[in-house]
Amino acid sequence: MKKLNLVIFLLFTIPGISQVKDSSSLVQPKTEIGKFDVKIGTIIKKEFVNLYTYEPKGFISKFSPMKAEALNITDAASGIMISGLRISNSYAAFVDVDEIHGLLKFIEFLEKNESEKPENYTEYEYNFKDFEVAAYYSNDLFKKNPPIWHYIIKTSFYSASRSEVELKTLTELKDAILKSKDKFKQAIPNY
Repeated sequence: MKKLNLVIFLLFTIPGISQVKDSSSLVQPKTEIGKFDVKIGTIIKKEFVNLYTYEPKGFISKFSPMKAEALNITDAASGIMISGLRISNSYAAFVDVDEIHGLLKFIEFLEKNESEKPENYTEYEYNFKDFEVAAYYSNDLFKKNPPIWHYIIKTSFYSASRSEVELKTLTELKDAILKSKDKFKQAIPNY
């Protein structure tokens, strides 16, 4: 009977023990604002300031909704504060305040190169710690139309979400960020 109890005990405890994870195996934020957001043992104040919202028109659209917010996070005890950009489609991603300049410059680059018509399939991409913006020149899925530029955003912290957007949407996002620079409690470097 003692052996049977031991076997039953081991059958139920070993699987439970093996499922305990230490914190080093958990997904860790890549951005400074993401790291600040998940501080343990701290009172965190988060301010979300809407900068831009895009809702596709029509019932069925190949374009996805997108929202951009200035995110200001303050440690209520120490007063330390950090700012960044929160971009969401199906999932959310953070862009640190020091990365916003690169986002704006890449969108300007895409605007300048919109008329480019490469002979071959071509991609441009700009990677951030937690976010990606890309463009590729290709035929549509069924190759019925001539090649065109396609623009995508990809959020990638906890789960990846890839959305196609129009260049007009990226331009409106850039303009909204530039118009709302004062909404970030930390200054955007180089702008």
